[in-house]
Amino acid sequence: MTIELVNTDGRIWSSTHSGFVFHAFRRTEDGKPVALCRKNVRPRSFTTMYEEWSTAEFADGTHGGRCERCVAKLAEVAEVAEVAETSTPAGEDEPLPQAVQNAAPGDFVVLPDADTTGRVIVWRDREHAGVINDEGANMTRGRYAAWSPRAERRDGVVGFFATVDEAAAAIKALWPPRPARTTPTCRTRSHRPSWRVVVRRANYSAFNGGRRTPSPYSLLRCGDCGGAWRTKAAYVAETPDAT
Repeated sequence: MTIELVNTDGRIWSSTHSGFVFHAFRRTEDGKPVALCRKNVRPRSFTTMYEEWSTAEFADGTHGGRCERCVAKLAEVAEVAEVAETSTPAGEDEPLPQAVQNAAPGDFVVLPDADTTGRVIVWRDREHAGVINDEGANMTRGRYAAWSPRAERRDGVVGFFATVDEAAAAIKALWPPRPARTTPTCRTRSHRPSWRVVVRRANYSAFNGGRRTPSPYSLLRCGDCGGAWRTKAAYVAETPDAT
């Protein structure tokens, strides 16, 4: 397996919507940029839209600096453009926290960042929903600064809050509500009159920032047993929308 960095001239660094730290980025098989440290870390949309990738020198001169894990990963790369992996097993990524792995779809998990003191990460569906940084007790505007890819501001800032709980609540409020927790598919024929389409031919994947994304699958729910499932079966066309 080879690693293809986003550029061959050293401009491979970018901050994210979740904070000021600069990560090094490679391309996946389908051409999407992902960080060397974690596949679920994405660059700022401004970077990809305008190809404004930064050099290591620029990143080192910023407030956030460079991600230590990305620096370590990059040190293992023999060439900048295309290199063979080291003895690390193919596809290895830092494992997600156990609480994140165990969380049900749509649930939020708020955990301290194991890599950065004073930082808290808000997780949803194994992705970063937002990041909270402790800027110190002397900050009169609010000690805890919150960032999220769904923030209205272009720089991703959600706001400044007195407590972590307030900051986390503000981040959670930016994400669309999910349908009731998925239960097994309803297979009772007599329940069919109560079936409704909750989300028709779309999803709200965290990979797309929680935005509505077209999909051949629809989410249905049974009004009798509470069953919920995704399908692209022909009967979806005849099933009414939920109200």
